Amino acid sequence: MNHTKAPLDEQFESLIAAVGDPALRAEWSEYLRYHRRRYELLLATVRQVLAGRDSPRVLNVGPMFETALLRERVPGAVVDTLGVAHPLFPPRAGERHIELDLNRAGDGSAPAGDASNDAIVMAEVIEHLYTSPVLVLRYLSSWLRPRGALVLQTPNAVALHKRLRMLAGRNPLEPIRESPAKAGHFHEYTLGELREAAEAAGFVVEGSKAANYFGATVGARAYAAIGRALPPAMRHGVTVWLRRTDQ
Repeated sequence: MNHTKAPLDEQFESLIAAVGDPALRAEWSEYLRYHRRRYELLLATVRQVLAGRDSPRVLNVGPMFETALLRERVPGAVVDTLGVAHPLFPPRAGERHIELDLNRAGDGSAPAGDASNDAIVMAEVIEHLYTSPVLVLRYLSSWLRPRGALVLQTPNAVALHKRLRMLAGRNPLEPIRESPAKAGHFHEYTLGELREAAEAAGFVVEGSKAANYFGATVGARAYAAIGRALPPAMRHGVTVWLRRTDQ
């Protein structure tokens, strides 16, 4: 059996080693294990929508581990960030961070988009916002070049395990948290809701994929295997890629 670690795992280890606090290091290590398969799909989708573009400029909404992964895995990419700054992922030379609470999108006080990006990545962010997704996506489109792409990932509001929880009389969503700094999920979306919001914001939905890509336990992998036989509407995670039309 080949026990050689995949390069992605090696990069995860390098990222975790940069975290000084042991408790936080353990928390982030568990986070990366949980999201590993989601990151694989995210990176593949970003490379797909950027095919044929040399030295692309990418805007990562909500700087997180994907910021470092995009810098490493998308050849020649300049990766700017937008949202709340993260100490682990500061801008490199030639990159920038735009500080912004995305709930302000569309209210006139947010920085104007400069249409400079080939792609935007918004992974596991939209469910944490209380502002209309139409306003948020319309605002983000202003940061894209014509025919630029937006790759969005979010949990599926009507995944199988959530339906089963509801049938058992349990709320499938967590309560709103007390700390605004660590807001939970205000609203989770179905694939249909995302399509409607994207089209209302002026995007063309170029493609989507629903998959059970969360978790690293034996149970999570069994759920992923079952998910391949389920209708897409019942799978745990949703990845959508949108294209801005020429204007």
